[in-house]
Amino acid sequence: MVDARALATAAVEPLLFPLPIRSAPSPRVSRRRGDGQWLWKGIGGFAVLLLFYAPLLELSRRLTFTTRIAPKPAATTPLDQFSEERAMAHVVRLASDIGIRQEGSAGLDLSREYILEEVRRLKAKASPRLRFEIDDSRVSGSFHMNFLFRSLTLAYQNLSNVVVRVSDASRPVDASPSILLNAHYDSPLGSPGAADCASCVATLLEALRAVAEGGKVPRAPVIFLFNGAEEVFLKGVHGFVSKHPWSESVGAFINFESAGSALPDLVIQSGPVMWPNRVYAETAVHPSATVITQDFFPHVPGDTDFRIVSKDFDDVPGMDLMMVLRGYFYHTPYDIADNIMPGVLQMRGENLLPLLDGLAAAPELKTRQGRRQAAAKGESNEDQVPVFFDLFNQVIVFYPRHMAVASNVALLGALYLVPFLASPAASGYATATQRCSALASAAVAQALTWFMAFLVPVLVAVGRIALSGKPLAWYSHPNTAFVMFVPAAIIGTLLPHVSRAGGSWSKPAVLSHDQEVAFCWSAHWGGLIYFVTLAMIVTMCGGGGGYIGVWWSLSLLPSLFIYNKLQKTFGHSNPIALLGYMLPAAVPCAYCINFSAFYTFFMAEKMGASGAAPLPWGLFVPDIVLACFIGIAVCIIVAPFAPILSRWIARPAFLRALLLISVVAAAHICTLFPYSTHAPKRVVMQRVYTTHGAMDGAHPPVTRAETTIATADCNDAAFLLATIPGLQAALAQPGNHSVMALASKANLRALYPISDLIDRSFTFPAPPSPRLSKPGFRFPTLQVINDTTTLPAAPPHSTSLPLAPNGTTLPQARRRLHLELHAGSLEQVWASVLNITGPVTAWSLTPTLPPREVSRGGPPSLMVHYNGGGPGFKWQFWVELVAGQQLNVELAVLDQVVDGDVSRIAAVFPPWVALTASSSYISYHSL
Repeated sequence: MVDARALATAAVEPLLFPLPIRSAPSPRVSRRRGDGQWLWKGIGGFAVLLLFYAPLLELSRRLTFTTRIAPKPAATTPLDQFSEERAMAHVVRLASDIGIRQEGSAGLDLSREYILEEVRRLKAKASPRLRFEIDDSRVSGSFHMNFLFRSLTLAYQNLSNVVVRVSDASRPVDASPSILLNAHYDSPLGSPGAADCASCVATLLEALRAVAEGGKVPRAPVIFLFNGAEEVFLKGVHGFVSKHPWSESVGAFINFESAGSALPDLVIQSGPVMWPNRVYAETAVHPSATVITQDFFPHVPGDTDFRIVSKDFDDVPGMDLMMVLRGYFYHTPYDIADNIMPGVLQMRGENLLPLLDGLAAAPELKTRQGRRQAAAKGESNEDQVPVFFDLFNQVIVFYPRHMAVASNVALLGALYLVPFLASPAASGYATATQRCSALASAAVAQALTWFMAFLVPVLVAVGRIALSGKPLAWYSHPNTAFVMFVPAAIIGTLLPHVSRAGGSWSKPAVLSHDQEVAFCWSAHWGGLIYFVTLAMIVTMCGGGGGYIGVWWSLSLLPSLFIYNKLQKTFGHSNPIALLGYMLPAAVPCAYCINFSAFYTFFMAEKMGASGAAPLPWGLFVPDIVLACFIGIAVCIIVAPFAPILSRWIARPAFLRALLLISVVAAAHICTLFPYSTHAPKRVVMQRVYTTHGAMDGAHPPVTRAETTIATADCNDAAFLLATIPGLQAALAQPGNHSVMALASKANLRALYPISDLIDRSFTFPAPPSPRLSKPGFRFPTLQVINDTTTLPAAPPHSTSLPLAPNGTTLPQARRRLHLELHAGSLEQVWASVLNITGPVTAWSLTPTLPPREVSRGGPPSLMVHYNGGGPGFKWQFWVELVAGQQLNVELAVLDQVVDGDVSRIAAVFPPWVALTASSSYISYHSL
């Protein structure tokens, strides 16, 4: 009888565990002696880990979390140079003195007046050799885009932009290609917006001052766009691109943004062609850029003005620069001037001024017409994203993608020759066939290393949440998450190599000298083959991160030779050999530690603002995401050393100690409170008034008044009620014992599509508003101002209208409704959202109807987001539909004014809550 299991084992085992590598029983005495050697070898290996990684971790900490660039004072800085002290004065004026600058608020107009005052002052001081033009413009329009994977039509009227153009007074300006610098001065809802984006406005104002007062005439016209409507889905810059005459001349674009308040000031995206990156690499004093960000950022929820100028509505070559870290304060009331890291604006300014000179001198700088003519002639710049990355903010490595492909191919080809060139003595294998099999086995083990480095931390995360039910407990203490997940990930990187050597979780792999030589040879070269193959796959698929695998592999090429030499010199158990193996890769390892720390901390911060997935799985998502990112980091930092490292430290006792560290850290994290004033919880509270709108503009009766509370992470309102004393009592209404209920999605409709990131919100009964009872108060209304029906013309050479397949006449009439949205008595409207359902065939907002949005089984909807017009605005548009059919409109208007009862409830929230309070007026119309 044939044993199928034995046959399968005999077929697979030679690939995974080549014949020379065998773990054999040893005599009792020999095992005791081996245990002693393993103990000292393990202690030595652990000491090498500390000696090697500790200084690299400290370097990463200094590069990522400390101020490295000294701010320049105003008094001693020459006029043609950037001074952070002067720039911060603008930040304080905008974010502290003026404060809230949302669309519809009085602060937005005050900030616009301040910017106009500053640029007029600079114009008066400017050299007569400069042409200094100021345009205080108002823009209106509409367009469609997909935002957060939702179809959304955006409409606006009377939004403000302040545009300044500085050029050489001796040259014609309109036909010259120019450089556009963009920053938005509106702030997010409920935030003073010091970093986002008063800091960006301050950067432009100080750069404009350096140009105006420095005495140097720019080589190309420079346009400074201070746009007043970025936080309402990029409408301000769309108004400039689509309507402003100066937009025709723009040949390069730099957008300044902020998702945090600390270094680095990172190039997060660029395109559509990449010559601005080359100029940045040549000119930036403190460069911070990596092509990996080009791959990563599109998957982060959100967008910037870069999308409008360089992607969707124009093709201007440009760059998007963003402050990224310390994002806990992003879009919260804690985004104040004091929380901006010193030196970050100095870094921006010192990079910007030489970058302007470089862009102006670039031969690729062309107007919109020039780019179209070049495209018509078949002239184009590089059509693939090059490979670029900065080395510790000192210099940028920049080379074209075809060179990356060539280097991958050359290195991989050389590595494939290794089994045919290696000698039996050096490799431990007698034949080339055995060497090829061993390298394949090692490459498979290295691939399993990556899988296990994900799996083990994820299992720790799932186990912690399942047992404690406390997600995000590490949120304000991110270092504890590293202590929990890093040891687990290291276990994952070591286990496949332990298994390949014949060991297990509970049994060490004991190898003879010849087996040790064979294992180390195959593990080293097989690991390099895996890394270069992975780099090749990433590069050929259009990704940018392949350079990391190539860099690691090139650095480790001499490591095995050094390792063997040191073992022969100092002995096989001397840890100097392990240190010698690792040292050649110190530079790429330091780079990867810094790189990985940046992205992992960025994701940890974003877990508190990225919404919540449906329960119960939503509780696990933040921990799993962070576990995966830490797993990637450990793979990049430790996995290249793991095959050799496993022969030093991968004893069962050490693996169990690592697991114990993870478990103890997980238990400790369960005792922590997730939030603090340095890592606040984002909470949205809206007083919602619902009615069925009256079409004559009369004040309709309010059918429901509620207080809706939503959170931006997986700890929902139930968590708030359990942890905030007095909140439930503040929300309760006399005579109503059923306080909390699950809120309808419509309650947060005015925040669409941001509201779709929130899985659950809760509603509480609210008292009637005194504001609505005031004489003359008018609810926001949607009115029909004209209703016409038209018949389509018959086709040419036809005496009748076409017929449907069943012989009936196709619908002949079209009904056109001219509608007017009126703000009523509301004076600080942030946004109005219209959810339109029905057989719409055309409208005035876009040339063709955009895709309809279907949400959770509801009817297909056309979603419209409108801003602008000022207090008591009126906005008109038309919708055409099949005659005889009904049009349904759900209207949600968000007002920034709240009544006293909402303020009373807001006062109950503790400082670790970043609360955004507003009022929402919802009405339903059947037309």
